[in-house]
Amino acid sequence: MSKKILYPTGSAIEQLCVNLKLSEPDQFEQDWEYTIVHEIDEQRIIDMLDYYHAKNLNNEVKFTLMVLMIGYCDDRIIERNFDENLWKRIEDILISEKELHLPTIEYWSSLDVDLKDAWSIAPLMRELLRK
Repeated sequence: MSKKILYPTGSAIEQLCVNLKLSEPDQFEQDWEYTIVHEIDEQRIIDMLDYYHAKNLNNEVKFTLMVLMIGYCDDRIIERNFDENLWKRIEDILISEKELHLPTIEYWSSLDVDLKDAWSIAPLMRELLRK
């Protein structure tokens, strides 16, 4: 079993910024993977999904890309603008590469709190834990 990735790495962020033309974090930014989702729209997520599948990405980049896509979906649930078809594509990756993405699934599941206090996407993530 390979080492679990728990956080986006600088090299993964740099690669995604260059290849997907995302805004780079400033030198003091600690939560880029959560703040950048406000700049992402549905077409950008589709591009990210295509990039995920079309490129031979290392696990650090896949992990970071998935954090972005889940953050985007969480925001869309809050805004009541959630695309089930887009989620299905993301969910398929999470299921097929569950070992890699398990820390992310667990994080967004908010298992230590009641659902009313959890991330908006927590019910979907908890469902993934059961699969």
